[in-house]
Amino acid sequence: MADTARITQLLSETASAHHSYEQDELGGARDEEWAQWYADRLLEQGLADSLGGSPSSDDVEAVLTAATADHEAEGGETEWSEYAAARLANDLG
Repeated sequence: MADTARITQLLSETASAHHSYEQDELGGARDEEWAQWYADRLLEQGLADSLGGSPSSDDVEAVLTAATADHEAEGGETEWSEYAAARLANDLG
């Protein structure tokens, strides 16, 4: 069974690291390839263990992209990290 609390934590940590990446490496520009960056980082940080499976980076990227679009379409009442964690757990766990 997927550990959504841990996945939420990983997403929050990844968001913080990605913000630093955008500032330091991209000079403050928006990273259009953010979902791939997140997917790679999440897998490096143990996402597969938290999911109880072995998703590919491409699978994680696809779920993050879809979850973000759905989160925005639904009005974003839930924190994005919690929403995305639930989607990762449901779709890949």
